[in-house]
Amino acid sequence: MLSDGPIEIIRGVIEPYVGATMARASTDVHCRSLGIDHGEVPPERITQLIDRLEKGLKVFLGAEKTGELMGEMRRRLSDAGHR
Repeated sequence: MLSDGPIEIIRGVIEPYVGATMARASTDVHCRSLGIDHGEVPPERITQLIDRLEKGLKVFLGAEKTGELMGEMRRRLSDAGHR
């Protein structure tokens, strides 16, 4: 049984770097634009969400740190059975 959905996992990974408010706001905005409703999220939508978040995070964290963060995000999602 999955303890966290993919959106919660994604937020949990980026929150320490951008804060809870920004993590929630950025995922909510991108989810709305991608038509993600926080229920069952198709794998291609997860990939699209990560790609969009990655572009924005590069501005705040730089390319190297963002790359590390995206790797961690993908590992956690995979470990939880979302990818």
